[in-house]
Amino acid sequence: MESSKSIEDLPNDVLVEILSYVSFNDLIHSVQHVCTRWREVSGDIMLWRNRVYSPAYGESDVNIAGVLEQTPKLRTLIINERGVRSMVLRALAQHCPHLRKLIFFEHQRLSVKFLKVLVSKCPNIESLSIPHMESSNLTKMKVIGRFSNLKDVCLGGWADREKPVVLKPLADGCPSLQRLDLKGKMVMYDDFAYFLLKKKDQLESLDIKWGSADWKCLIPPLTLCTRLRKLLIIDYSHLNIEAGFQALGSLHFITSLTLNYVNDADINCVTSVFKKNGLKQLEELRIIGYDSYDDRLADVIVKNCSKLKLLFLKDCFNLSDQSVKNFHLLHHLESVNLSSAGITDAGVASLTKCTKLKYLSLKHCGFLTETSMKLMIEFSNLRILKLDSCNIKGLPINLFSSHLPCLTLFSINFCRNIDQEALALLKTKKPQLVVYDYFDAYDSGEEDYDDEPIVGVDPVDEEPMAEAQQMYIEGQVVIIEAVEPVADEANSIEDEDLELLLGVESLFDIGVEKEVWKH
Repeated sequence: MESSKSIEDLPNDVLVEILSYVSFNDLIHSVQHVCTRWREVSGDIMLWRNRVYSPAYGESDVNIAGVLEQTPKLRTLIINERGVRSMVLRALAQHCPHLRKLIFFEHQRLSVKFLKVLVSKCPNIESLSIPHMESSNLTKMKVIGRFSNLKDVCLGGWADREKPVVLKPLADGCPSLQRLDLKGKMVMYDDFAYFLLKKKDQLESLDIKWGSADWKCLIPPLTLCTRLRKLLIIDYSHLNIEAGFQALGSLHFITSLTLNYVNDADINCVTSVFKKNGLKQLEELRIIGYDSYDDRLADVIVKNCSKLKLLFLKDCFNLSDQSVKNFHLLHHLESVNLSSAGITDAGVASLTKCTKLKYLSLKHCGFLTETSMKLMIEFSNLRILKLDSCNIKGLPINLFSSHLPCLTLFSINFCRNIDQEALALLKTKKPQLVVYDYFDAYDSGEEDYDDEPIVGVDPVDEEPMAEAQQMYIEGQVVIIEAVEPVADEANSIEDEDLELLLGVESLFDIGVEKEVWKH
């Protein structure tokens, strides 16, 4: 008689594969408590490679610290909903030595001592996003410079944005640094030039202002960085205009360019950037809030940027039907954002010739009529369609399931004339389709923003879904799952209240600033 087999007879590698389909909640709250073997297997590094822990806004610090204690192989932690207290920072440093990506809330306060502990306890961090506080600027940057594996640095937060960030410690340290996002922070020209000189052979991505704190243009020295692929420029200012745009047009190697609100820039200067195949390697182009955008610039982009896959011309109010007439000549184009553009039905008709479109945003395009709405089913490859604040009368929602089979997200926030019966039927036929159809801004609880797809990956929104949230990490789609809160001690009292009850005098050594709790 054959002996019965059970899951316990499976080898560890097969069990790991099975557990890879288990949710974050079940992995830490159930699987680890089944038996000794399952607890050991649940700690396999392969199970945590793409797991992301992002605490919910209402989750207490006690819960967060408890989760961190149970996830020693966690590689990605995103604390972007609110600031946390020292007990969370202490748990992070003590129990998560394998962290690769760490993102803090923009107003989180971090001491120099905590950053030193982080360097010591989590030396493998590759991506770090931290708030930049006005105090201890140089000292903190020196500590960050000690991360030997750090590839990606984002100095988030809004505190004292006009006080220059000191980049020299990053230039002299961080031997693996490839990406720097200054989030609109100021830098001194000589300090920035020194940083580029030291990192010119490895820097791949930059997010900077047009001008420095000492009123010099930061664009010309970028020509040193031959490995630079992604560049975002904000806050255009009238500094070294000709030299700045000439240098920008000579960055032949970049594949992604964002010009954020360059309203005062002369149209001829902006057009010159794209002439003579200057940026022929571009795959992503975002021009946001440029009122002077006209047909001349559109023609130059189409003629000289043939590799474009993503074209975002958001809040370019003067963009016309003529501007989009030849977009179909961009044979690789997959993502288009024309939010707040002045196009009419003729412009939408031109867009239907772009047969590879997967992402289309026509938010706030007030001149579109019923004719445009009927054309929406012509975009047969769409994954994401956004028509927020448009007049969608005549939109054939009843045909979406058959004509738009790939649609994963459909946004019609603040729209009138919604065919509610057809929309309900669509939700029934495509239960996996994410639909946003808020009318009252207070109901949505969302800001008006456009989430961007990543070139080379099917675009999905990063807005909250029912039980999970999708986001891009290193080119892969991963799931951020809401972690169910664990019962707190002392009848779920917040940790700071618990300290008060217990009469603890707590000096947050590695946390925020020093705070003393008394009776």
